[in-house]
Amino acid sequence: MSDPRCCRCARIIALRRSLVDLKCGDYMEGSRSCVGCGRAIAWDANVCPYCGHDYRYPAGAAPRAPAISDGMKILFYLLSFLIWIAGIIIGVIYYSKDDPESKEVGKNCIIIAIISLVLGTVCGLIVWVWALGVSTA
Repeated sequence: MSDPRCCRCARIIALRRSLVDLKCGDYMEGSRSCVGCGRAIAWDANVCPYCGHDYRYPAGAAPRAPAISDGMKILFYLLSFLIWIAGIIIGVIYYSKDDPESKEVGKNCIIIAIISLVLGTVCGLIVWVWALGVSTA
């Protein structure tokens, strides 16, 4: 590794811990100013050694949860219609998550499961009443 040099005057900076040239006051090559405290830090630093500012994530951006693909949504909706109890379970799990997309998928699964349950019950009653009518005739 070569000796650190000042960007302005190209002087070798003797102290490796200091990133500022004391003669001209400029930063050494390969350094940047910390947005947290304003001190000079190494360009490839992940965390500021002075204030602890973390550069691994962009400022203000939190890591996002992956979006639910359209194929998974269709699978959840079909499963909710065909097996209503599974639809209610999937719906409750996804509705309890924080992001709005998961809440929407969860709500839709619960609605589809309830529609499936009501439709199945009504069809079952119709078939039962029809079977009673056929057997007594």
